[in-house]
Formats: sequence, C-alpha cells, structure tokens
Amino acid sequence: MDQQDIIDWLTKYYPESRSKYVKRFSVSPKFIQKRKFYDLTGVGSSTHKPENIYSLYNNTNPTINSRGEVAQKTINLIFKELYEERTHPTPAHLLHVSCTHYRSPSAAQELVVDKKWHSQTSVRHLYHMGCYAAFPAIHHARGLNALNSDAVDIVHSELCSFHLDRNNSSPEQIVVNTLFADGAIRYSSLNESSFKKSQSSGLEVITIAEEIIPNTSEDMTWNVAPQCFKMTLATSIPNTIEKNIDQFIQKLFIKAGLNFQKDKDKAQFAIHPGGPKIIELIQKKLKISTTQIQYSQNILQNRGNMSSATLPHIWEDILNQDSREYVCSVAFGPGLTVIGAIFKAWR
Repeated sequence: MDQQDIIDWLTKYYPESRSKYVKRFSVSPKFIQKRKFYDLTGVGSSTHKPENIYSLYNNTNPTINSRGEVAQKTINLIFKELYEERTHPTPAHLLHVSCTHYRSPSAAQELVVDKKWHSQTSVRHLYHMGCYAAFPAIHHARGLNALNSDAVDIVHSELCSFHLDRNNSSPEQIVVNTLFADGAIRYSSLNESSFKKSQSSGLEVITIAEEIIPNTSEDMTWNVAPQCFKMTLATSIPNTIEKNIDQFIQKLFIKAGLNFQKDKDKAQFAIHPGGPKIIELIQKKLKISTTQIQYSQNILQNRGNMSSATLPHIWEDILNQDSREYVCSVAFGPGLTVIGAIFKAWR
C-alpha cells in the first residue's frame, strides 16, 4: 500500500480527537513510499470484514488474544507458502525467528509434522529479540553447521501491523504505526562443503560482533501489554547510535582481518533501516557513499521496517544486484544492542 493511503486510513481509524497527531508525527511518504501488510489485518481497508483485526466501523481495541488467533492463521499460511515449492533437501534444523507473534506449538512445528519431517528436522525458536534477530539466528545456525548439519533453515515472520494501538496516540506510537510493516523470508545456512556442492550464490560469515551500550536500557523497549505488544522509542536513539557506530564498525573490520579505512570501499553496507535518520547519520559518520547504503534505503522506501525480516531482504538484494566483495551489516535493538557482521559475497 502507498504510505499516504495508510496515513489517511490511520487518521480515520483513530478517534477523531487524536487524528491530528497522525498527520503531525507520521513518517513521511518522502522516506517510505510503500509498506506491505497481510490481508487479515484489515489495515487500509474501507470495507468491514468480520475476520479482520481492525475496522473503521468498529471502535474496539482488539485484545492480544484475538489478535493472536488471526496472527497464527497468517503465520501458518506464510510457512505453507515459503515451503510450497521447496526443491532443496529436507533441513536438519528449522529456526523460527519472530518478535511479533509466537505460540506453542508453533507454525514451524506444525509445518514439520505436515511435511512428515518429524524424525528428520528439529525446530528451535528465536523470539522477542527485535530488529537485530537475524544475527543471533545465523550465529546459532553456524554452531549447528559445525556439527555437520547439512542445512539449517531460518524463517522470519514479522507481523508488526498486528500491534496497532487505537488508544495510544503518543508521537512515538504514531512513528511506530507509520514505520513498521509486515514481512517474511526464508534462507538457509550451509557448512562450507555443502555450499560448494550447491553451486549457488551466498554470503560467507567472516565475523559477528555484539555490544550493549551502557545506560540505554530504557531507550528502546518491546513489552506485552493488554491489547498488543508495546514499543517505546527514545528520540535520543539516532544520536546514541551516531556516537557509538564508528568505533563498533572499526572493531568489526579488525575482527574480520580487515582495515576499515583501506577496505571500506570494497564493502556494501546493509544497515537496518530503523528509520531514515539512522541510515543518514551512519552514512555521514562512516563517510561512505550513497551507493553503499542504497539497498537499505530501497527496502525502507518500498517495504518499510519489517523488524527482523528486514536485513535478510537487504542481503538478498545486495547478493543479486551488487558486485562488491564484502557486506558490512549492522542492526540495533532493545538493550540498546548493537550487533553486526562482515560477510564475503560469493556469486
């Protein structure tokens, strides 16, 4: 959907007394042109469907349980679609990553049973870590690969739109409602010998590093509330990231056996688009070119912030469309956590 259409819909969804805040604090279509949502949310719909979570003709704020019922149906459909035309071998492990909905048994477990993989595939859940969760998932998958697991599948399912709060019209909530989107993606982690046999393109993990910035624990939070998950975002986050990113990236390059100043031009930068200002500040701080952050900007403009599913979409575009030797990727989440990786691209 076009961002402006979503903003117009939100002004109608909120009580009339609060609609002025939507117009004032929304993320502009200048930075996000389109965002994607799954059908059952009802976001953007002008017609009333009983199965949708939200309706312009219903003033209630749905409970977290009623949202969860619809979310579970949606994630089951996501897994079905992602594995509908699978041609790769049955995965030894399946990692399900999400911070927006989870239930036991999970959609990943139900898929394994449905596919009759129950004696071949183990399921692990990596939940509630936020936008940076792709890195812990890859870190975990590498450990399983080291134990001679041929294929570890990683599936992200993020339903950010399932957590709109009609009763909260604070500036930060309006930003959240007009920044985040739904998204899903599946990819595989292989050990070196399996990757060579696959004759496919991929990203080799050179190094992963993680730090928690002191005195920032309240800057970004993601907690369960009666109606939905509730996020808090401090206005100081972009400046906090700007102050710490240079030293973090320099250490990341050293850990990868590279020199930032000498080797940064060899790298494409996959920056999690927590917001347009974050990408812009990091570009200026690291003194990298506009072309080196273009894929992060493109995903933000055309899909919005899909939480943990965002970076894998950026990696895919870089792998398919870019020619640089390395990919430097970084994301942020509650803690305030900064986590990043250096990949080598094999095309």
